Amino acid sequence: EIENNEDGTHDPLEYLLASHLREWDGQRCEIEQMGDYIFLSPGWSFPESWGVWSEGDESLLRFYPIPPEQDIEQVELCFEGQYYGTGGQTRVEVCGQSVGEFDLTQCTVRVPAGLFRGPDVKIRLRHNNPQSPRELEGVGDDRRIQYGLKALAWNAL
Repeated sequence: EIENNEDGTHDPLEYLLASHLREWDGQRCEIEQMGDYIFLSPGWSFPESWGVWSEGDESLLRFYPIPPEQDIEQVELCFEGQYYGTGGQTRVEVCGQSVGEFDLTQCTVRVPAGLFRGPDVKIRLRHNNPQSPRELEGVGDDRRIQYGLKALAWNAL
């Protein structure tokens, strides 16, 4: 479903998402499948063969979950990734609600099922200390990166 702006027009991004992304059943999604189910923007660099680096202070993930058939109380978000530099914690917000700060290397985050009731789910990752490879290693990469997302999944509980 495409949401209207306050003036009644359609947001081009909403149109793109609604017409391109498929509903996601929560099965483990690696970088090769993310373009089908998960919108990575803003705050993400270009995807690489292993995954994708966060870029800047925060990153947004957005997807359309297939609604569970039964009543559920919680949803598990299962992150797999890696950190660059000295960062090892990321604050996680789901649909505007803070759910805590976690090491997302191999992490399961439980959230209230009510946050999955809308047409889409927005996950904001707030990074504590993004650093550029130029600063740390002296290489020609000015991106301020911290978390590298390799895979994501979700499960209804």
